[in-house]
Amino acid sequence: MYPVLDDSDDETYDILKSLVADYQKEGFDILHVRRGNRKGYKAGALRHAMSLLKVILVAIFDADFIPPRDFSKRHCHILQTRNRFCGNCRGSC
Repeated sequence: MYPVLDDSDDETYDILKSLVADYQKEGFDILHVRRGNRKGYKAGALRHAMSLLKVILVAIFDADFIPPRDFSKRHCHILQTRNRFCGNCRGSC
């Protein structure tokens, strides 16, 4: 699932709602996630979204970052030897 976290308080809400609906029609497992408040800002949005997910691995990207196609293959192998991992990458990852 691809949750799109939206804490916006401007016209971004309508833009994202429409964009996510378009991707859903194409068959993507994507969800427009909004909270009732903005408590905690980004961290609060992440915490809320994590409560909705039933997955083993999570990758978090800024909205302006496009990960390389092989991101998972290049980075998830780390989890084979570690119970938990938190990393940060820049540029091409």
